Amino acid sequence: MQTLRKYLPERGDAVFSMAAAFSWSYLIIALLNRNEYGFFALRSLRWLTLLFPAMLVGILYASKKLRSATPASLLHSENRQALIASLATAAVIYLLFPFPNPALVTEQHLVLISTGEKQASSAGHVVEVREARGLDGAELPLDRFQLSGDWRLTRRSLASEGREPGASAEYRGPLGGGVVLQLRYNQDAGILRVIFNGIESSYDLYTEQGITVPVQIGAPTWQSADPAQKAWLTLNAALSMAALTTLGMALSLASRAQRRPASALVALLYLGIFAVFLFTKQMYPQFNAERAFRDTYSYVAHAELPLWNIEFWAGQRTFTIPLLYKLLGINLDNYTARDSLGAVAQAQHWFSVLCWTALAVAFARTMRNAWVAALAFGLVLFFSLNLGVSFWDSLMLSESLSFSFFALVLALWIMPAWLPEKFITGAGGYLYLLFSALATVFYTFTRDTNLYFVLACAGILAALAVLRWLPAKVQWHYILFAVFAVGLFFYQNWTLQAGNRWQIHIYDHLAKRILPDPEARAYFIAAGLPVNDRLMAITDMFGYEYHDLLDYDPSMAAVRAWINQSGRSTFFRYLLTHPAASLWKPILETEALVNGNNLEYRYPKHPLQPVPDFIAQLTARLYPHAPLILWLMPAMILLAAFLQRANNDTGRSAWWLALAILLTLYPMMFITWNGNPLEIERHAAQVGIQYRLSGWMSLLMLLDWLYAPGSSIRRLSFRRKTEQPG
Repeated sequence: MQTLRKYLPERGDAVFSMAAAFSWSYLIIALLNRNEYGFFALRSLRWLTLLFPAMLVGILYASKKLRSATPASLLHSENRQALIASLATAAVIYLLFPFPNPALVTEQHLVLISTGEKQASSAGHVVEVREARGLDGAELPLDRFQLSGDWRLTRRSLASEGREPGASAEYRGPLGGGVVLQLRYNQDAGILRVIFNGIESSYDLYTEQGITVPVQIGAPTWQSADPAQKAWLTLNAALSMAALTTLGMALSLASRAQRRPASALVALLYLGIFAVFLFTKQMYPQFNAERAFRDTYSYVAHAELPLWNIEFWAGQRTFTIPLLYKLLGINLDNYTARDSLGAVAQAQHWFSVLCWTALAVAFARTMRNAWVAALAFGLVLFFSLNLGVSFWDSLMLSESLSFSFFALVLALWIMPAWLPEKFITGAGGYLYLLFSALATVFYTFTRDTNLYFVLACAGILAALAVLRWLPAKVQWHYILFAVFAVGLFFYQNWTLQAGNRWQIHIYDHLAKRILPDPEARAYFIAAGLPVNDRLMAITDMFGYEYHDLLDYDPSMAAVRAWINQSGRSTFFRYLLTHPAASLWKPILETEALVNGNNLEYRYPKHPLQPVPDFIAQLTARLYPHAPLILWLMPAMILLAAFLQRANNDTGRSAWWLALAILLTLYPMMFITWNGNPLEIERHAAQVGIQYRLSGWMSLLMLLDWLYAPGSSIRRLSFRRKTEQPG
């Protein structure tokens, strides 16, 4: 009996092992059988009979190998912090990533109605369904529909020509979850009405190019689910959370038993995350086509200037984008050609991969717990895959390079904290500072507003260095960088003046905000602006129309002279004397500045091409718009900064950067709103990106603090340590 007891686990370990084995087996089966609609068939759970016993034996064997670090030990008071961290990590992962739900087969009622209606451009009234499936992937044969009117079943589709308005094709019977219809869009198509379980929707199937598109209808939600479905959804969520929580506990135990996880395992984990990232990033060229815009012409024209011409470096366009076009051989003769568009898209695509990977590595290295570090690496990479960042790669605008350089600059600000002290305080530190300065120059000369982000962050980091709240070895680094940022501010403003880049912003403000507003118009008239009917007409023009008018029309000579002489100074005085317009208005426009939607710039490869479900789900979770989550983010940033600072944990943490990004949020909103009134949501895209990124970074720092040994609220202290950890 004593020999047998030696091989049996303790009660706590047995409960943990069984819960882990069952929940892991369930989640693995669900993930492996997940279809493209995000559901799995319940019949696939039969594999639990094989996977669960094997998983249980493996976990029990591993638990014995851990010896002193057993699952039951996590319930001891000194280890409960790891359990809390595991629960928090599981909640984050579950909320961020789309987990599959079971598709229950229940009685459903589906009616397809040919309305006999069409839009004016269509040549006919045809509605056609090529295929129908349940959300569990099971095919719904088209011959099971009860047809009326002119609906006909052919060899490959169910179709109506719309000759009898109201004709229907009806199905009543078992169906897994909702239904996915393959609808045929073409030039002869009309309007199809679909009623699924009493809920009606309408689809206009006309398009110039024939295409078959899957349309998902009736996915079960908590509100629409019946009691059985709610029970399964609850059980599915509970088992998924249990799997993630016990996995976090197991990883914590493994790291405690070995002090450090096996380097080969960690390397494989990072390579696996990076491989999934690359695979997902490569999805973008498949649904996002290349595109040139009106602004592209001016960038390309600027790229044709020779490098020795001072106007290239201080002209009407900042030089980073033109420099890329010059390197790729893009000119006014070929910039709209498919090869040229593709070359720019590829360059921007891979530069984005490089820069965001640099940020992911830099940030992950600040984590003390190896598993949180892997999570940090993956979260930064997958954050860059959201639509707000990656769909710009295929467009010939400044956003893609701007966001890539943004990530690179952040990485270069983080890295000095964990680079070897001998390197950062020696000649290598000066070379590193030089490279950081060069990357910053390219970043600020991608978009003029980027300069103010750099200046504000550099000032905050320098202040923290002066207060000695940063590692001693890097304090001089951030102070020197702040001095460089001030010099860059004066240089870039000189190029702004020399190239008259400020002029177009005054034009836009006159047309869109000043002249339409009686109070603002009166202020500028009092300052000498010669207003007449010709000038007032620009309020009803497009940007390119009034730009040409103000630049070249002889009747606008007096207006041009006044703008050149007094335009900037008058505009700045107006902002200072009208704080309601300049200071308060950006706060009122938070929705546009922080939650802007720029998908109107997206250019699908073919008409009606949807964004892949995985990308859409990833964006919804990593780039949230829910007010509650957005309000939680600054709270997480401040809490992370407090805990890291209170623990004197400045050596490897990036709390100062997350805090600096948060503090620059309003200045960037102010600069963006008052910089140019056109395309506000596009110009403010970085505001939303930096806000959410700093929130996720802070969440990971909080998890790392919870997992890290020795970090406890009881040990909080604001006393300065004599030596900072490196």
